[in-house]
Order: sequence, then C-alpha cells, then structure tokens
Amino acid sequence: MIQAAQHPLYNDCSTHSELFAVVRLLSIKSKYNMPQNYFNEIVQLMKEMCPLNKYVPNNYGQTKMVISDLDNDVVQIDCYQKGCMLFFKEDVDLDTCKFYGHSRWNRQKSQQRNQNPLTYSRMHYLPLKP
Repeated sequence: MIQAAQHPLYNDCSTHSELFAVVRLLSIKSKYNMPQNYFNEIVQLMKEMCPLNKYVPNNYGQTKMVISDLDNDVVQIDCYQKGCMLFFKEDVDLDTCKFYGHSRWNRQKSQQRNQNPLTYSRMHYLPLKP
C-alpha cells in the first residue's frame, strides 16, 4: 500500500497517486451504490483513455487488492434504520433500539436470502492509529 501511495498516477503527476485513484473510485462506488459491473466499465474506460497509465486497476477485484491491508482495521458497526442508534461498545449485544424499541434485525431481508438475521444498516469505521 505504501508503494501505491508513492506511485504517481501517470508520468509527471505530482498531485494524484495510485492509492488516491483507488480510494476515490471506491468512494464513488459506495456513495452511489454502484454495481461491480458498472464500476468495471468505468475503470476500463479510464484505461482506454489513458493507455500508458499502468496504475489504474483493471477491475473491482484489483481495486480492492490495493487497499486490502486497510480492511483488516475496519470496524463494522450495526446501525438502526432511522439512524438514531449505533449498536456499538456497551450496546453491541442489544437486539432492539433503546429509543424506539424496534428490532435491530431485518428479518424480511434475512428470510429472502435464507440467512441468519441481517441488520437494517451497517457503517464502517476506520480507527486512527497513533
């Protein structure tokens, strides 16, 4: 990942690195809930437009590999659907919202997928290291 941060995105580029491009692409994918095949099409277009650019990933999988070291530190926190509560720290074992009393689990979605109960929402937190 240090190498990705040091590689300029293209020759004589002093403002953008490979890591910057990867993080920005993944941020856009997340913000707009973009499917992987759309994401892959966008990075392919970027590669076609800049054929000498070897640091643009080929697809979503390669993009995730660049930041795979970051994934080890990510803390996933369940959230209540209305955004009023995080199931975190002392509340991690609760099954209902302290404010409204509604369930933490989206049982309809879980039944559709034949899985264990799924939460309504989840956020990802990347703690800073000292």
